[in-house]
Amino acid sequence: MISNEKSDENANDNNSKTNANENESKKDQERVLARVIQNVEKLWEVKKNSSSGFIKFQPGEVKILQFTGDMEPVQRTFTKKREDGKEEATKKIMYAYKVLDMEHQDEGIQVWEVSRSWSDSIDNLLVKGFLTLEVKRVGAGTDTSYLFAPVVSANTSTKGS
Repeated sequence: MISNEKSDENANDNNSKTNANENESKKDQERVLARVIQNVEKLWEVKKNSSSGFIKFQPGEVKILQFTGDMEPVQRTFTKKREDGKEEATKKIMYAYKVLDMEHQDEGIQVWEVSRSWSDSIDNLLVKGFLTLEVKRVGAGTDTSYLFAPVVSANTSTKGS
């Protein structure tokens, strides 16, 4: 009888310890979950109040961009649907320029990626000393084109002048 009582006491002790461990584990999970929720809410606030870091144009939109002189080729993968409905991935070199949107300077330096043909047009203006350009997007999708006009202030000098 004594051994049965000890077994019952051990079983009760083990059950109590198990319940205590489960309760502690649940409390740990709740603390972690509360911290995760708090941090996710902070991230949402930051994301809501910050730009993506990339310049985006809508059709017809005009921006005044000041080029920092930092640029690099980057490889991007684009997907398009074929006639049979399947998607096809193609890799393309884009040219990433670091720019400051003069009408939204609070967003800081951003990246504007363009194709080679537009990069050539930009480069021709940059090497002439035009570091600030008015850029207008015309069209949409694959029919997009850009119009560039140098922005010259009264105290700006350019090469060759």
